[in-house]
Amino acid sequence: MKSGSYYAAYIIKKLWSCAAIILVLVAVAISVVRYTLPYMDGHKHRIEQWVESQYGVEINIGNITAQWKGAGPAIVLEDLQLVQNSQSPLSLDIDKTVIELDFWDSVLARQIRSQRFDLNGLNLKVDLTLMNREGSDFPVVSALKQLFLEQLQSFSVSNSQFEITTSHDQQVVLVNQLLWSNKGRHHQGVGELQVEELASNSASFTLDLRGDKDSLNGTFYAKAHEVELSPWINQWLETRYELVESRGNFVVWASIEDGDIKNAQLDLADSRFVWQKEDAQITAAILGGQLNAEPSKDGWIFNLYDLGLQANDRSQTSNWYGEINHKGQVHIQNADRVDLSAITPLLPLALNPVDFNVLQGLAPRATLNKLNIQFDKTDTYAQVNVSHIGWQQSANIPGVDNLELNVNWHNDQGRVQISGRNSQWKVDSIVDRNIEFQTVNVDMYIQSLAQGVEIYAPQIALKSDWLNIAQHMRYNTKTGFLALNGTIGELDVAHVNTLFPGDLMGKDTKGYLQRALKGGQVKGVNILWNGQLDQFPFASNQGVFQISVGVEDAQFEFASDWPQLSELEIDLLFENQGLFMQAHSGKLLDVNLSDLSADIPTLAAGAVLSIDAKGAALGAQVNRLMKSSSLADSLGKVLDEVQVSDALNVDLNLVIPLSGNDVVASGVVHLADNQVYVPRVDMHLQHAKGQVAFSNEVVDMSGLQAQLFNQPIEVDFRGRQRNEGYLANIDLKGDWKIKPLVERFVPSLASYVDGVSPWHTNVKLTLPKDGFSYTANLYTSLTGVGSQLPQPLNKTVNQNKPLSLDVSGDETASTVSLKMGSQVKFDGVLPYETMQFSRAHLAIGEALDMPMGLGFSVAMNLPYVNIDNWYQAISSLLHDLTDDESDIPSEQDKKPFIGEPQRIFLNADSATVASQQLTGLEAVTKNTSDSWQINVNAKQVRANVSLYKDWLARGINISADYLDLAGWEKKEGKAIEFLPKLETLPPVEFLCERCRFEDKDLGRVDFKLSRAANGMHIDSLRLNNDHGLLYASGDWLFNQNGSHTKIEGEFSSSDFGLFLKGFNFDSGIKDSKASAKFNLDWQRAPFEFDYATLNGNVDWRLSDGYLTEVTDKGSRIFSLLSLESLVRKLRLDFRDVFAQGFFYDKMKGSFQVAQGTVDTRDTVVDGGAGEITMQGYTNLNTREVNYNISFAPKVTSSLPLIVAYMVNPATALAALALDQVLTSAKVISNIKFSLTGTLDDPKLEELERDSKEISLPAQTNPAPVGAPNAGLAIDPIGHNTDISFPQDIDKERLALEVSDG
Repeated sequence: MKSGSYYAAYIIKKLWSCAAIILVLVAVAISVVRYTLPYMDGHKHRIEQWVESQYGVEINIGNITAQWKGAGPAIVLEDLQLVQNSQSPLSLDIDKTVIELDFWDSVLARQIRSQRFDLNGLNLKVDLTLMNREGSDFPVVSALKQLFLEQLQSFSVSNSQFEITTSHDQQVVLVNQLLWSNKGRHHQGVGELQVEELASNSASFTLDLRGDKDSLNGTFYAKAHEVELSPWINQWLETRYELVESRGNFVVWASIEDGDIKNAQLDLADSRFVWQKEDAQITAAILGGQLNAEPSKDGWIFNLYDLGLQANDRSQTSNWYGEINHKGQVHIQNADRVDLSAITPLLPLALNPVDFNVLQGLAPRATLNKLNIQFDKTDTYAQVNVSHIGWQQSANIPGVDNLELNVNWHNDQGRVQISGRNSQWKVDSIVDRNIEFQTVNVDMYIQSLAQGVEIYAPQIALKSDWLNIAQHMRYNTKTGFLALNGTIGELDVAHVNTLFPGDLMGKDTKGYLQRALKGGQVKGVNILWNGQLDQFPFASNQGVFQISVGVEDAQFEFASDWPQLSELEIDLLFENQGLFMQAHSGKLLDVNLSDLSADIPTLAAGAVLSIDAKGAALGAQVNRLMKSSSLADSLGKVLDEVQVSDALNVDLNLVIPLSGNDVVASGVVHLADNQVYVPRVDMHLQHAKGQVAFSNEVVDMSGLQAQLFNQPIEVDFRGRQRNEGYLANIDLKGDWKIKPLVERFVPSLASYVDGVSPWHTNVKLTLPKDGFSYTANLYTSLTGVGSQLPQPLNKTVNQNKPLSLDVSGDETASTVSLKMGSQVKFDGVLPYETMQFSRAHLAIGEALDMPMGLGFSVAMNLPYVNIDNWYQAISSLLHDLTDDESDIPSEQDKKPFIGEPQRIFLNADSATVASQQLTGLEAVTKNTSDSWQINVNAKQVRANVSLYKDWLARGINISADYLDLAGWEKKEGKAIEFLPKLETLPPVEFLCERCRFEDKDLGRVDFKLSRAANGMHIDSLRLNNDHGLLYASGDWLFNQNGSHTKIEGEFSSSDFGLFLKGFNFDSGIKDSKASAKFNLDWQRAPFEFDYATLNGNVDWRLSDGYLTEVTDKGSRIFSLLSLESLVRKLRLDFRDVFAQGFFYDKMKGSFQVAQGTVDTRDTVVDGGAGEITMQGYTNLNTREVNYNISFAPKVTSSLPLIVAYMVNPATALAALALDQVLTSAKVISNIKFSLTGTLDDPKLEELERDSKEISLPAQTNPAPVGAPNAGLAIDPIGHNTDISFPQDIDKERLALEVSDG
């Protein structure tokens, strides 16, 4: 018996043998398969036959390509077709199928197992109606389910299309990519699909299923992001707008049970839609919402929650419900109220342009309470209830509010019932006011036409508190035909004027009626309209429009720019284009009219109203009428500027187009001895005679005669309208006496001028729409006029010195140019805003090359100028102007026409200033920011003057290099008393380096005044020349009675005689110094020295000197006897002996001044011949003098002097020694004088004289000539040996004097 190992080895051996055989067979089979694979395309018909026999479908294979690849064969089927027949629910076309089989896995599983199964270009058509038919069994369907759900572990589909057909539509789903995997009973596909009719791009989806091929359950999920939905939208919405953008965002869930969809949910996210046509664009968006749908027996039931829609910038949220059946019928109802105004921006997508334009103009608003609508592709049914209806007025459609609407609509027609209470109708674009109706009842039938709509309203009943309307109408929006008949109850004219429909009856007609009817009571109005709106006023009788109105106590304004007619009983009849009116009398403002008639033949474009009337009134009444009429800018302006009084007659004709253009008003105003007043220039014309003819703006007045300022004048006026504006040409002329004219306006200058001269003035005025411009020229030769004004304004009567004034300007400024002769010219620019010349230049005399700068400048270049005369003339002129304006408070702050000069230039070869003659005068005045700077340069003066604008703080500063003034000319008449005002007096600083007055050398003069609390303080006064110095200070005080001056100071002089001589006063004082102290005061100003009020005292003193030309009637002899003169005689100072004069050693004294009387009690002259004392007074007021003078001579021996001339010096010294031992007789003579009379005629009278004889020593005879040293002591050093008499000594005179002594 064999062992178990044997059998085991045997079995193993056999198994290996079988395995080897199998491997060989498999290898052979694989080799056969690999060998036959390239030849499969030749046997594809066998495959087609097998499939048809197994599954009952026809299959076509275009091409088969096979090869061995990896672990199995790789087969490529091209153009595979599964042909659909009447019994097959599907057909299949595949461009390319790639299959890579897993050979061993397929063998082991005994099913086809593939590593790759790709379908590219699949086109699958499925008929769900056939497939879902009961009892239907399609093997091919089962085979495909088994293949794709059980046999294939995975497959992919790309670039494929699925066509799904239902009973009522067909959908095409494009699958861009699908990856499918099968794991037992779990099947899942992930990819991207596109519903061709819904979107033009793909959405991602996931299909997750569980179960076998006959029982599948699971979920379908799809997410669309920025999906292009234009195909679906364009299918459902046909519009003239192009959908340029449609981006959808949503998520879809669907539950699948047993292969059917049991419910679906659509979550809507932000989706955008944009339509565009030309320049118009509509934007819509779905902001959110949720759609839940479930299948029903007949179709689907859906609920749409929180649907958020946005149209342009308006949004609305709503809830809806409804159903869709298998026939495609849609039934929708709202679950809550909807604000319809939010969706109006989308209406252009559904409405034609005409209807939408109408609707857009209305801007409707309403609340949808109920909407029950059912529609399909052919029919539409709707029931609508809308409340809170309102829209704004547009074109001829009134705006309304607070209305309720009930609509029953079928396709393109329906019935509309409108009701309302307290409804405000906005009709102010049709008529002139809105109307609030208490009740509104309107029943209308509307038919939608191809273009527009037709409305028939058998009943329109509107009632308000003042207006009751009962009408019926028919209106076609396409043709514009309106048929209307109605009545309106009694009304006040004021209400009637608000009810004229301008677009229906014409705007001109409406405007005219409203202007015309201003008052009265309307008894009744009947209105009839039958015709197309755009064919009014029915010139070919294709329609009719009539309004008949009877008005009592009417006020009728026939033209808007004329006053209204009043007190009229007028009948108005409107028939198509015509209006006819008749009234026998009436009033036009204050003018009584008669025979009044008015006709308007055609109330249409170019309609004209013709009015004829005659009037009589006063000038002021006619003036008022013209100012209130269309002639206000022509004749009205003339009569406004030229006011006429007294009675006037007016012939008036008016031709007034209702359009308001080309109104022609013509007529004549008759003047007969009327008074005319021109207020703008305060001009009164008396006894005016003439006629003023007018035709609209054309005004002519020729040869109007009148008197102005009691002198004759002739006026011509022509006014015309031109393209550049209204042109007025005015001519005035006269031949006037100049003196009465000057006396009237500038009386202070009347004494300067006289004579008669003709003149002519022309004014050209242009009045454009805005502003004005003008030129004016006045000319007179001034022949016959004499003038005594300062040169060069002076002239003789026969002298021709033309005066011309040229003025031009506009509404902003005027340019003025005035010339008189060849030496006076004024140019300036006068802005009206400031009414002060911004640029002005006055040139007098020979022209200077000087441009006109900013501000006012004056230039005078004359051979001679009398500034005094100019000052008097200008002062007179300013005085008149000041008096004229002082009583007008409103003018006090008004700027003068010419402001302060900025520059003044004066050149004159000679000039007179305050009676002073100046030669070679050059003066320049500049107006600076803080002062007036005046530079004066002439032969007599060179100075800089600063007049500070801070007048009270800085005042006046005068600095002169030199000043040489002549004497002041004394004028007859009483001097004007100066009344100082502290609030106006400035501080003054004056400095003159070299001053002369009347050829008197004042030297250096300076003084300074400053303001004080109660007056002016004289800080210093200094006068300093070569021979004297005066220094003083003081006060100039003010009180209620005037002013008071106090001054104190000192005076000193090195030579008082020469000091006085410098003032041309030869006092006889020689070689004498002087000093004085004074303290004086007087009433009035410092420069108004007043003797009558002069008080104070003066202490004075003169040093040694002598008086010349003094007749002493023998007193000179006492000088010869005086011992005090001995020293001077030794110095050979013997002038007191040989010259006419009186020597003194000193003079002193004091003056006490009271009320102009100067008194002295201590004046002493200590002279060489004796002592003089004076007591008395001088009255400066009366110039009376009264003094007592006493002269006490001094007597001593005269021998020393006599001997000095007779012998040599040694003898004189001996004689002097002798003289000292003689007894001195102080008074040997006493003379008393009385000085009376006046300063101009003094009378000196000697009252008494006391004298006494004295004996002199014996006289020594002179030694003979040639006898040396006779009678004199011998000079030891010989100094006196050569002494001789001076050659100029009058020996004879000396002898005579000695003899008298």
